Amino acid sequence: MSIREIARGDWKRYFDRLTRLHFGAIVNVNVSGVLVGCQNTIISQPLRGISTERDDVLIDTGRRPLDHLGHRVPDVRAVRVQETDEGAVKALDFDASDGTHTTVRFRSPIIPELLDPGVE
Repeated sequence: MSIREIARGDWKRYFDRLTRLHFGAIVNVNVSGVLVGCQNTIISQPLRGISTERDDVLIDTGRRPLDHLGHRVPDVRAVRVQETDEGAVKALDFDASDGTHTTVRFRSPIIPELLDPGVE
């Protein structure tokens, strides 16, 4: 497994590509920190998208618009991607300025090269 940081200037482009390639992938979202403890905020939901709004990161999930579940990570300071040895995205980690740590974990990591090239 490898972990690499995504530069702030690359967040939008990286999240756009990740959303296209992993739309519908089942994810769990976990938040941990001194003030919040450790809690799962989203469990086994299909990914609809990850985007940025200023320094915030928005994680959208749900099966249909009526089942929409979202999570906002405010004032993000660092974004890291965990990849398997084969290069599949296993998880995304977000560190916020308030000390909280949010992880989006993919149930089944997929190597991007194995996905439909028409998605790109």
